[in-house]
Amino acid sequence: MDHDIFFSISHTPDHTGTMPSEAVMFEHYLDQLRLADDLGFGVAWVAQAHLSTEVQKRNSRPVVPHWPGEVGLCTDFPQLALESFRATKRIDMGSAVLSILASGGPIAQAERIANTLTHLERIDAGGQRRLHIGFASGRFEFMARPYGVDARDEVERAAWPALRGQVFLEAATVFLRLLNGEIVSSKAARPTVLERGLFRSDEDWTKVQEAAVERDGLDAPPEKVHIAPRYVFEDLCIVPRNPPRERLVLVAGTHDPKAQVELNGLAPVRVFNLSITSPEGIEATHERMRACFHPDGGAWERGHMPRTVFVFVNHEEGLD
Repeated sequence: MDHDIFFSISHTPDHTGTMPSEAVMFEHYLDQLRLADDLGFGVAWVAQAHLSTEVQKRNSRPVVPHWPGEVGLCTDFPQLALESFRATKRIDMGSAVLSILASGGPIAQAERIANTLTHLERIDAGGQRRLHIGFASGRFEFMARPYGVDARDEVERAAWPALRGQVFLEAATVFLRLLNGEIVSSKAARPTVLERGLFRSDEDWTKVQEAAVERDGLDAPPEKVHIAPRYVFEDLCIVPRNPPRERLVLVAGTHDPKAQVELNGLAPVRVFNLSITSPEGIEATHERMRACFHPDGGAWERGHMPRTVFVFVNHEEGLD
């Protein structure tokens, strides 16, 4: 059995009620990372967050109103990954997860990853250490809203819970193609078309149809609703253009079966497993991935979908 380790770097009071400084939190992280490296853990997965959850509590839609402090301090995984590689000898680094909707969107994130791979090749010259990029739409929606990832009209507002997943797929297509070294433009963007199958109920779909009738002056509810591209740009290609792609491992943070299949049409993309996923769901995912995993990644292995185990250290006295 292979073992990885996860770091949240949450800035919250410790068991004594003391709030460490941000600098101390990162020193603690690096100390723990060095120990994990010595102990033989395979990948150090680091949570990424954006923007203050403490300040966000004041807003109209607070996401963690009872959480003291910040959910996470790692807002720039590529930079922290390079610092982490320099501080260790053997362990791989992974993001769990990097939001490709926030922090500039999929183009900026792809370019950061290419840069990180290039510097990793220099730091680990002649070695085989890898960068594992777990990517998703992000932990909380508010972290992507300042970058324009929100409903743009009444149709999108009515469709948003389902549409957000489609926005992620549009972004993921751009992200993966750029990392492949392709020249990309929005002329060849993944089309976003809403239809009944994307929604949980007839009622949810009817709301979208009604909004489309109102917006577009239609005589009857449409069977399909076309959504304009979120990312509009001319031909571009990221630099560095030739990073060591053999050091890159991609892992999607989505449990949408169709999305898992679609992404593997572009590149070898593994999947994350939630701790709450049922055994039946896990086996179904393995079966699906064996059939759809991109051939450039070789044969699908069970280790391509990490399982989660929670281990709690409790300071209370009298516990066995």
